[in-house]
Amino acid sequence: MPFDKTKKIYRSSLDFFDGNPESSYSFDGIVLDGEQIVNEAICTTDTKVIGDVRFMEMVDSDSLIVTGVAEFKTFTTCDDLNVSGSAVFKDELLAESIVVSGGTSVNGKINADVLIVEGKLKANSRVNALSVSVSGYMSCLHKLSFDKCHISGSLISTNIVKGMDIKFKSNSRSMIKRLIADNVTAVGKPAEGSYILVCDEVDCDKAEIEYSKIDLLMCDSCVIGKGCNIGVLECRGDAEISPDAYVEKIVKI
Repeated sequence: MPFDKTKKIYRSSLDFFDGNPESSYSFDGIVLDGEQIVNEAICTTDTKVIGDVRFMEMVDSDSLIVTGVAEFKTFTTCDDLNVSGSAVFKDELLAESIVVSGGTSVNGKINADVLIVEGKLKANSRVNALSVSVSGYMSCLHKLSFDKCHISGSLISTNIVKGMDIKFKSNSRSMIKRLIADNVTAVGKPAEGSYILVCDEVDCDKAEIEYSKIDLLMCDSCVIGKGCNIGVLECRGDAEISPDAYVEKIVKI
């Protein structure tokens, strides 16, 4: 579909049908195919990128779908973002729901209610989300904040990860510089001699962990299971330690 660069608001009504009545839906917006550079601001109900597109100005769309390749130079906002292709956001990203099943890189801050990473997400600035789910791979260079976080893939953070509840249920390794949470859970079956969670420092109310390597664990209570390697444990309450775990030093507070 050729892109009309003479208008600031681009709209078209299309009905998509793939033979399945349940998947038929009405699309009100724009579809961008081929290689394009969009120099005007975009404000639509639906935006779908199936080609190779560079957006030079702000994008504001209720639904933003990227199955091709997209680069967003400035602020991007939407209700629902779904990236199954490849997307680069050079500035801040604001959305209610973000689902990444392809590859995405964001240089600006990410603010979302729901963040789901099934593919690969590289966050180069702060990330704020109420709910985070990672079954793929997510890396964070700055602070990650959440209410609830579930990791069944891999989370890599060189900064602070902070929230209420975080659960690692994975066979892959997550590496975090500093983890602050009310409740920390880590369970799984990593490769022999490996870990589910590797942290410099964990500060929490309650920890239930196995196959975790933590230099400093500070908690109110903990259950340290098999395969754990803890440098210093500072516990304010009860500590249950498996005979298959190693704790170098215990400090009762």
